[in-house]
This record gives sequence, structure tokens and C-alpha cells, in this order.
Amino acid sequence: MLNEFEWTRDLWYTWLDEYIAELDKREFIRQEKELKGRSTLTTSLHEATVITMYDDDDDDDSSTKKTNVVLEPIINLELGDSEERRLIENEVHRLTALINRNPRDVFSLSRRGGLLRKLGLFHDALNDLSLAIYIEPSFMDAYWQRALIYIIFEHYDAALDSLNMCIKFNKVHAGAYKLRGDIHVIKNDTALAVANYSQAIRHNPTDHEAYFRRAQTYERRNEILLAMDDYLQVTKLNPKNIEAW
Repeated sequence: MLNEFEWTRDLWYTWLDEYIAELDKREFIRQEKELKGRSTLTTSLHEATVITMYDDDDDDDSSTKKTNVVLEPIINLELGDSEERRLIENEVHRLTALINRNPRDVFSLSRRGGLLRKLGLFHDALNDLSLAIYIEPSFMDAYWQRALIYIIFEHYDAALDSLNMCIKFNKVHAGAYKLRGDIHVIKNDTALAVANYSQAIRHNPTDHEAYFRRAQTYERRNEILLAMDDYLQVTKLNPKNIEAW
């Protein structure tokens, strides 16, 4: 027998699922139409990067062809001359060797794209991630990494497109919902922000950051009691959060 709180929570989640699903359905239809209208892959290429792509109709011996990638010197002031940077450099070069042997290795392309993002080589990273998506349109991690880069450059609509694809292929991707909530806050759509933070919390109930951001959004909407409830939850999950206290 459900108590009043559980009944209300389940009713809220049912409505939220329907609300988010309808929004996602519209967005996916728009994206599918857009993808069908594209005849070529467009990516942001770094001047120091050379990528050779092959169509699916290539002959069998195409697997022996190489994808030549010329990496510029890896320099990132935040990492400095650290052991972490050296480890990332070594991994990037290892992945480059794998990609040269198999230009359609989407796992290596996506991982290298993520590492290049950490090094601040965003154009190279986008090139890898877009190529991975071109080869395997359902490869979710590439969409996730690409969304993180788009947000850095404030390309919020493009970031939403990538996050929507993440959720299309993984309905319980709490991080994608949370990031979508952040973008909706920036776009001043607090209702959608709350809806997405709520989904993030639903799929990861211990994420104190999602509670905190939803609390801030409630506060912006002048829904103080709801904000207080979320701030209280933050203090339980992360007592060190002074702002929540």
C-alpha cells in the first residue's frame, strides 16, 4: 500500500515521463529529417589534422588504407608539465596507432576525442567524435563528448542535439539529463530545467549536484518550499556544501 508521498511521487514521475517523452519525440523527428537531408559529413577540422574518409561502398581492400592524423604538439597550461599530461599524450599516440590500422575503430576515435578535449585540442576532438558518429550513428559516448565541447563554446542548440541523441540511446543517462537542465537554465526555460533535473535525480538519486541545481532553479521560480526540500537533501548527501546550508 503506497503512502501519500509515494503515490504523489509515482504520479509525478509518470507525468514527467510523458512530458519528456513528447519533447524528445519532437526533437528526434526534427533531427532525423535533418540527417536525411545531409548528403555529406561536415566537421570542424583543425589545420594540423588530415583525415581521409571512405564510403561504405569501398572495395574490400579499403581496410588496408590508412587514416593519416598529424597531431600538433600537445600543450595545455592547466595540465602543465605533469605526469597526467604525459599519460594522456601516451594514450593519444597509442590510440592514433590503432586508428591508423583501422580507420573505422569508433571506440578508439571516441576515446581519443575525449582525451583531446581534456588537452584543450577541441577542433581535433570534434573531428574524431564527428567521424565516430558518421561511422556509427548510434555510438552514444561520442555524442556525450561532443556535447561537452559544444557547451564550452556556448553552442547550446548543438549541445542539446547531441544530448538528445545520448538519451535516445540510453534513457537512464542521468548526466545527459542534468546537462540538458543546465542548458535550459541558461536559455531561461526553468520549467524544462526542473523537468530534466528531476529525471537526472530519478536515475541517480545520490547526485547531490542535481538536487542543488534543481533547488537553485526552484528558487529562481520563487518556489521556496521545494527549493528548501532540495537544499536539505543536498546537505544530507554532501554536508560540505556550504551554499546549501
